[in-house]
Amino acid sequence: FDFTKSLNQTLSENLNYDYVPVPIEPKESSWETIQDQNRTYMIKNYKFKSYKHLIYFVTEVLEYGNHKDHHPDLNLNKDEVSIVLYTHDLNDVTESDIDFSRFADDLYEEINYINEL
Repeated sequence: FDFTKSLNQTLSENLNYDYVPVPIEPKESSWETIQDQNRTYMIKNYKFKSYKHLIYFVTEVLEYGNHKDHHPDLNLNKDEVSIVLYTHDLNDVTESDIDFSRFADDLYEEINYINEL
């Protein structure tokens, strides 16, 4: 080990190792947080190029909600799905809602990736 070089530099030179410099910047959330008189909630719209992808997305979101016993409000309009997340017992956003938003975003990204293939 050459102590004059950083670990990342040594790994990339000797092992042909690709690395991402630290710290990694997290992606800013694209969810909108809204507070009205009754509750605080998160909302996001997803647009789909294909009806088949929209149906798959909605089905997976419903399955995930059933598995987690945490059910979002879904609004469907032609080629769009709007998801509203909040914890109904508290009328506020909790960690469960944030986890659900990550799941929905990851699922949407996967669908778009597959769509590009």
